[in-house]
This record gives sequence, C-alpha cells and structure tokens, in this order.
Amino acid sequence: MSFYRDGLGFITKGIVGTEFENGAVAFFNLQSGLKLALWPRGSLAADSGPPMQTPSALELSLGHNVSSEKER
Repeated sequence: MSFYRDGLGFITKGIVGTEFENGAVAFFNLQSGLKLALWPRGSLAADSGPPMQTPSALELSLGHNVSSEKER
C-alpha cells in the first residue's frame, strides 16, 4: 500500500475490512471512476481456490464490476 500511497501519491483511506477473515483490502480512487484494490496474496488464494505458491511478478487478479447484468 505504501508504494501506491507514498510513492505514487494515490489517495486511500487505508486498509479496510480487517474484521472479516480474508477481507482486508486497500482501495485507491483513480481517474474516471477507476478503482485499484490491493488484497493480500493469502486472501486472493482463499477466495479463488488455487494453493499459495512462491511469489511471482506475474501474479494478479483483474476484475470488472458493473451495476447490472445488462452492463456486461
């Protein structure tokens, strides 16, 4: 989180959701309504199913949220 907040100057309210198991996340508001969300690796693995492996620069998850089924 500090890289994006302190290094790039992205605005965040900090880490939220720590009261939920695997729920901790940091949200950043970007331009044009775009949001960046950072989850710990363990949370992503718990949510998506694959086992934890050695960290890699190729790890990421991309999501596209819409308000309705019609917007897909």
